[in-house]
Amino acid sequence: MKSRSLLSIILVALFLAGCANNQSGPSYEERLAQIPHPQNEDQRGKVCAYLRSEIARMQNLAAYGAAQMQPNMALYAQLASRNNIASIEAKAAEFRCSAAFAERQAPSGIEACVATCKANTSRTPEQCFNACNK
Repeated sequence: MKSRSLLSIILVALFLAGCANNQSGPSYEERLAQIPHPQNEDQRGKVCAYLRSEIARMQNLAAYGAAQMQPNMALYAQLASRNNIASIEAKAAEFRCSAAFAERQAPSGIEACVATCKANTSRTPEQCFNACNK
């Protein structure tokens, strides 16, 4: 039991050291602010994927804190994670990442058929659509 308490204390210290607003380096919000605005769709996709992974990382830290830390420290860890997630979501909104975060739907059978037809034949899109609807 003592080793678990010691482990919890060490993890809390490491977590708080990472979340603390210390004078030796920029805060989490300041580091997010330093992310440059994407110049094209490819860069936007990469930045949005990074922001999404950061949200998942913060959610995992909050969940781990709730399961492994003492109640008061777990609440502090969850609060810090929520604040960081809010900052990430603000940055994602600035970069118009909502489309990147949306669930992607698989193309329907007709869309896949038309795309295959257009790629492999000289038919027009309308001819492919008509051929796929038969």
